[in-house]
Amino acid sequence: MKEKLVGLEEAVELVEDGSSIGLGGFMFFRRPMAFIRALIKAGKKNLDAYSVNANIDLDMLIGAGCVKSVNYTYLGMGQMGLALNFRRAAENGLIKVNEYDILGFASALRAAVMGLPFLPMRGGFGSDIVKDLGFKTISCPYTGQELLAVPAFDLDVCVVHQLQADCYGNVQTYLPTESTIDYDASLARAGKLVIATVERIVSPEDVRKNFDKTILFTYEVDAVVEAPQGAHPMAFYPIYDQDIGHLMEYMRASNDPKTFQEYLEKYVYQPSGHEEYLKMVGRR
Repeated sequence: MKEKLVGLEEAVELVEDGSSIGLGGFMFFRRPMAFIRALIKAGKKNLDAYSVNANIDLDMLIGAGCVKSVNYTYLGMGQMGLALNFRRAAENGLIKVNEYDILGFASALRAAVMGLPFLPMRGGFGSDIVKDLGFKTISCPYTGQELLAVPAFDLDVCVVHQLQADCYGNVQTYLPTESTIDYDASLARAGKLVIATVERIVSPEDVRKNFDKTILFTYEVDAVVEAPQGAHPMAFYPIYDQDIGHLMEYMRASNDPKTFQEYLEKYVYQPSGHEEYLKMVGRR
């Protein structure tokens, strides 16, 4: 088998300007933040970004000027308040905003996983989401019922952050799993190219001993990156929680484009890499 272990910077170079990129994690958990910071530092532009219940992942990319469109079901900072970079960009027409409901997003993702052009959906009729996203209607050939045809996502790259992997790209999660793990696995299987950042690299023997933790297999993954605490400042339950102090600093900085650029300079551009970033934020 081919070894797929690469460095963070090498993995980022697999993403071309103008790519459509799906980001794993859910709300406050397992966001691939180490990869996102490296993506910003590499100067990637004109990305079409997808994230289901998004927060700092999309907001940071928007504030750094990396994206031309965002596709999401929710984009906010939870208990911290609004995603301010997103709000400014949306209000000023700087990005294209595609807001989905959960079922529509899941249907588009499932269609991509199955290699189908669309999936039918019963819900959503009469909503602005259907109108804004341009969903077409179809008639069921068996019952005649009118349905929505939700087009499949077309994802060039998908990035997930998980617990561990071996050098061959067999990616594992924690047990017992919960429902949002399925989102990461489905997202990865929808992408043409899959990058997994993980908390730690383990041996193939460890993977075989704990085979029930495996959610992605070597043939489904193109690159693996070891990035301990790679979700920071978000959480990776049950290993570490959100860094509330850092998130408060992020929120203060994102109040204004100038102070946000200062934040990026301090935490994205100045650190030589992920390890130095962790030392800077007190995680090493």
